[in-house]
Amino acid sequence: MKFPSTAAFDKHLKGAFPDHLAPIFMFVFPCDYERRKNLDKITKLLQTKDPNLRLVRLSGLDDSLERLREEILTPSLWGGLTLVIYEAADKVKNISSLGDLFAHFPPKVHLLLGASSFKPLSELYHKGKKEVVALDLSEEKPWEKEKRLQEWIIEEACQQKKTINSDVVHYLLQHLGPDSATLDQELSKLICYVGDRPRIELSDAQAICGTRDLFTGWQLSEKIIWDRPTALGDKLSDLGFLFPFIGQLRYHLQLGCRLAELLEHQTADLKRHFPSLRPAQLDKFIPIAKTRKSRFFQRGLNALYDLEFASKSSPIDIAVLFDFFQAHLYKR
Repeated sequence: MKFPSTAAFDKHLKGAFPDHLAPIFMFVFPCDYERRKNLDKITKLLQTKDPNLRLVRLSGLDDSLERLREEILTPSLWGGLTLVIYEAADKVKNISSLGDLFAHFPPKVHLLLGASSFKPLSELYHKGKKEVVALDLSEEKPWEKEKRLQEWIIEEACQQKKTINSDVVHYLLQHLGPDSATLDQELSKLICYVGDRPRIELSDAQAICGTRDLFTGWQLSEKIIWDRPTALGDKLSDLGFLFPFIGQLRYHLQLGCRLAELLEHQTADLKRHFPSLRPAQLDKFIPIAKTRKSRFFQRGLNALYDLEFASKSSPIDIAVLFDFFQAHLYKR
């Protein structure tokens, strides 16, 4: 069963939990942050069902299919559920061979496969249609994503017992862009800012949301990802710049990863896959993506995730963390 929207998938999930969850899920998102949020959603559900859940996290960039098979077939020492998460599944050669396990998938085991592209997983999906539930947003159009994010902002506010005006939603998307992590961060700030008030107004967003130096942030993020490491000076001390900037870096890394993958598969008519890019931008990015390849951008996404996590949990100065990020991105 494959779902093309998060709303349909969530409806399915609500009806299936706790006794009828599929043994295997595929999450196909170009956005690394959104994919991880959905992986975490299933993880939390299973931990609710079994607090002693055996959790194994693997990646196709580092862990072989043989290692994945071993973990799937290894029972929990406590006799409970096992959850195996395998990120970057679309980067693994012969991933379809995993389908041999599907017909006799071990009980009390759940497998979550994360990917940015569905095509490498299509054969595997068709081998296990009865056992697999897939959420595939890999072909989502920019206007479809904008509409989905609008609905998500309203629903997220509603879950926090807040109403949010349509002009606030428009303001957030216009000034922060379609980066889910940045929108998530800014919405959380807004909900805290309004306190006990039930409604989020435009004036609240204008007062605290990070829209300063937005254009400068786009220029710097493009330079860092598509050109070379760049000094950021005292900009990182400004939280109004910092959190949107992380989202801008993520956008360019995801764009580069998708473009490089298409080039590696010798895909024709690249413009069709990037309708929001100007022809001059695409012409600029293509030779760089061809040279650096998808692993460069995937490494950057992993490093950015580590940077974002450390910025919220580590005492290390944010400027030092950004130096680490750029050093890791451009390591030989």
